[in-house]
Amino acid sequence: MRFETTRDMLHHARDVHALIAKHFHELADKTDNPRVKMLLDYVEEHEKHLENTLNRYEADAPTNILNAWFQFSPCERKMDQLKSLFTDKNVSTDEVIDQVLTLDECIMDMYRKIATEAEAEDVRDMFKNILQMEENEQRKVVKNAMRLDIL
Repeated sequence: MRFETTRDMLHHARDVHALIAKHFHELADKTDNPRVKMLLDYVEEHEKHLENTLNRYEADAPTNILNAWFQFSPCERKMDQLKSLFTDKNVSTDEVIDQVLTLDECIMDMYRKIATEAEAEDVRDMFKNILQMEENEQRKVVKNAMRLDIL
């Protein structure tokens, strides 16, 4: 069993978003479809935005929250799970949206687990807020991706 702090969890989550951004960047480099490339570029920027948002969460969080300890770490397993979801084939806009939703759900499951198992209420609240932000961002991505598909 690995012990980690809230700060560690935020670093893992940030790494997840950086990994996903890199994945979509690599897919964008491989596609010849301009619409798919535009969507992949959008999703890459979206993941970078989430990474930066987590940086702000860490910068703004009180030290006692960042130093709170967890007796579990779902983060490493989630990283392996996320990597297994990546594909390097040419993808359609529907496949990109499916991948984004699957990856987002994987990340949100991690936040749910952390929020549920955190001992301190302020730590639970922080991860519930991050989860809510992720859910809102997921809706935004889907809405914008659907607009792109209609154009």
